[in-house]
Amino acid sequence: MKTTNGFRASTSDKRLAAVVVIITITLAFDSLQAQQNTRHDVSTISKRNTSAMRESVYLEFAAAQSCAEAADYACALARLNEIRSIDLNNYEIAQYWNFLAFIKYSQDDLAGAASSYEELLKVPGILAEALKRSTLRILVGIYRHNEQFEQAFNALDRLHVLEGQTPLVLDSLWTVEDGELLLIVSVSPTYPPDAAAQGLEGYVIVEYAVTATGSVSDVRVVESSAEEFETAAVQAVERFKFRPRVEDGHPVRVNSVQSRISFDLEE
Repeated sequence: MKTTNGFRASTSDKRLAAVVVIITITLAFDSLQAQQNTRHDVSTISKRNTSAMRESVYLEFAAAQSCAEAADYACALARLNEIRSIDLNNYEIAQYWNFLAFIKYSQDDLAGAASSYEELLKVPGILAEALKRSTLRILVGIYRHNEQFEQAFNALDRLHVLEGQTPLVLDSLWTVEDGELLLIVSVSPTYPPDAAAQGLEGYVIVEYAVTATGSVSDVRVVESSAEEFETAAVQAVERFKFRPRVEDGHPVRVNSVQSRISFDLEE
């Protein structure tokens, strides 16, 4: 079975076709992608010098992911601690730091998320250039939110160097580029067991607000094909994380954002 979701803001015709991922711009597990292809986006993985994830390590990550999807972050962290005690290759180490960053972000531990992303960037020979840039942009946002301006400037400087641009001057630190909402954390909804047992498929459209900090609030169901799916859809959307809309250099609240959560049974 699989679930998919997307979102749109009522003030824009743009849509993000968001696959159900742990974190949209991160690494993904190749083997888990094959098992449930709506859960991760593997397009940003660097294939160069990448060692395959060993089956035993994959099973540990899969167990940690099951905990995370149930919002049992203590369980997920315990699983990750077990994984870290293993002699990991670079690919597996990158997965570890990526997953830990997601858990910390989900717990609103932005400092912990930033530390994990910094460790992710240190893993040699694994990350694609696009992923490095995306990770640095996330770090800039986290550091600015925490008022760690020196670290934010450092991350911006690394991003400019990576993109072949002139290193930043200090004034650049105080400017935030305007932009639309960007979904950065999307959580897979749980397929209701009763619906699965009946072979029932369907969808739910929910509407909500995205705050200036990127969290979701005021979630309500606009339309659904069956009531059985509504609770699962709302619970998933409540755990979404966004890069907020930025207007005139300031993050702002956006109301009337909609997501369509689809529930489809795999053949």
